[in-house]
Amino acid sequence: MKQHLIFCALIVALLFSCSSKNEKIETSVNAFLTQGTWTTVLDYEDLNLDGTFVEFGDTCEKDNRWYFNSDNTFKQDNGIVLCDPDDDPNEFLGGTWLLEDNDKYLTLQFEFSEIKFFIVSINAQQAVLNEVDLGSPNQYTHRVVLKR
Repeated sequence: MKQHLIFCALIVALLFSCSSKNEKIETSVNAFLTQGTWTTVLDYEDLNLDGTFVEFGDTCEKDNRWYFNSDNTFKQDNGIVLCDPDDDPNEFLGGTWLLEDNDKYLTLQFEFSEIKFFIVSINAQQAVLNEVDLGSPNQYTHRVVLKR
């Protein structure tokens, strides 16, 4: 009888340990976007549209922060280092965001415009986004690298 109880206890312990190992770890693009604040670390531009990106932009733009909320709103602020001392550190751009084409594209919608990015790669620590030229959808003019 005692062996039977020990055996049952081992089965129950095994079942509980298996269920915790099988818990789903959220790795969707949506989850990666909304799990925290992103910071711009690199900006690139393809000047002659030949697929070769060169680094550009001011140092003050490389600490801009991006916030993607689970209600599909977003905002971007200027970070700590301001490009112009007269800039308001509390000013931000905002709008809504949308994932499209099986999470391959991220569209940021502002009041009067939109920016569409091809998601080159994304994980919990880094996102690489190529801005889509809306006039020529297969051309990417700008690349931004975001990190946590």
